[in-house]
Order: sequence, then structure tokens, then C-alpha cells
Amino acid sequence: MDCQLRDHHDRPCADWLWRIGDGRVTITLLHLFPRDLGASGDSGNVQTVAYRLRERGIDVSIKTFSGTEDLPESPDVVFMGNGPWAAAVRSLDVLRPHGKKLQEWARQGISFCAVGTGAEILSEKIVSPHGSPTLGLGVFPFTAHRDEARLVGYNTCESALGQIVGFSDVSSVWVRNEKASLLGHGTIGPKRMSRDDGVLMGPSIATQIGGPLLALNPHIADWIIGKVAARRKLSLAATELPTDSLATKARQVILDNMDQVFTTIAL
Repeated sequence: MDCQLRDHHDRPCADWLWRIGDGRVTITLLHLFPRDLGASGDSGNVQTVAYRLRERGIDVSIKTFSGTEDLPESPDVVFMGNGPWAAAVRSLDVLRPHGKKLQEWARQGISFCAVGTGAEILSEKIVSPHGSPTLGLGVFPFTAHRDEARLVGYNTCESALGQIVGFSDVSSVWVRNEKASLLGHGTIGPKRMSRDDGVLMGPSIATQIGGPLLALNPHIADWIIGKVAARRKLSLAATELPTDSLATKARQVILDNMDQVFTTIAL
């Protein structure tokens, strides 16, 4: 039986462990193409989840895949980040032989956290600005319609998971199918452009908000951790961590500077 060590005030101890049978629990995080698709500080998403698990006494194994490594048999969370479209195309070509495995992971309830072009690689289809379609890997039920115009700026999104704050560099519109739920609705940039954002699908999230997403919004990281805990049959207590106050301050800086204008560079 899973058990939690508690102090004499019946509070969770800082060094509590979780065990299944006689073995200590290890959660495996898989980061796809961390160097090519990391423009939104996306390694921070992996590190945030790892930190929050370790602070709860859970061992974490971080695996990466860039085309030459073996994919793990069954990760607990799969991360894919944002980057230039040329890098996304290369990554898609390398991942395509593994598409069925990624789809099967999603069917098994394994969590995906994908941002920007990484999410589009995992979509059903990507349509170029000229109308040319490219099949995605079919994990997330949406089609990405790419545009030559870009919308860049600080972003806020009101979602079912709470307010999400971050930075976006958007050049596509995502059209969800009936299997997908909208993540939320918000504004981006100094002109407060109104737009829908993201996809929720079971234990998985796809969004165009970076920053990095989970470091700025630890409640989203805890939502993912909760899904992992449910799948692995762990009882993880909610807890506030020392870095949470820093994330709150960082979000407030963004909210106070929504009018900031950013200069784009060619991708």
C-alpha cells in the first residue's frame, strides 16, 4: 500500500517517500528534441515537473530523444517544445516512424505537454500558408493552419486549469476536432489581440504559450503531476514549494508589462 510519512503534527514530512510494493517509485520524463525545439525555454518545463516531483519524494528519470537514442518503453510524461519551422520539419521526419508508438502512449493515458511547433508536429495535420498539407503524428486532435504573419507578445489565457501567463510567438491557428477541448481564451501582445489557445485532451496539454510555460505556471505542472499520479495510482498531497512565490512575482511582471513591444527575427 502507498503510504506517506508525516510529522507529529500530522503534516507531510519534507523527506517522505512513496513506494509500490518493495520498490521506490520512479517517474520517467521524456523530452523530444530538446536542442532543436527549445525556443520557449522548454527545457524549463521538464525541469519544473522534475523539481516538483522530487520535492514530493519521488525519484525522476529524465530521458531525451533527438533521433539516435532509443525511446523508453513507457514514459510518464512526454515533452515537446517550440522552435523554427525548419527544425520542426526535420524533427517530424525523424519521429514519423515512431508515430504509432506515440499514439499508443496517448491511448494508454500517458501525458503529453507540447508547446508551439512541437505541438503542431503532434497534431493531425499542418497546413502551410500556401495550403499545402503535411500529416502530423496524430497525437493531438487538431489541425494547425500556419500563416506567414506572426503575433508576438506577452500572453494571458483564462482556462479551466486557471489563469495561464507567458510569452507567445504565434504564426498559426489551431482548429480542433470533436475529440479536443479548448484550453482557454485570452489576449496576446500590446494590442490585446483576442484569441483561443490550446488543446486539452485527457491528461495532455498543447498550447502556444511559452515562457517557459510550467515554470511560470506551476499550477499547470501540478495538474500534469496529478494526472501522472492517478495513472500510477499514487496519492500525492498538494504542497506549496519555495519557488511558487517567484513564479507569482514573474507572472505579475508580465501582467504589468503587457504593452511591451517585441521585435521579431526571421525563423
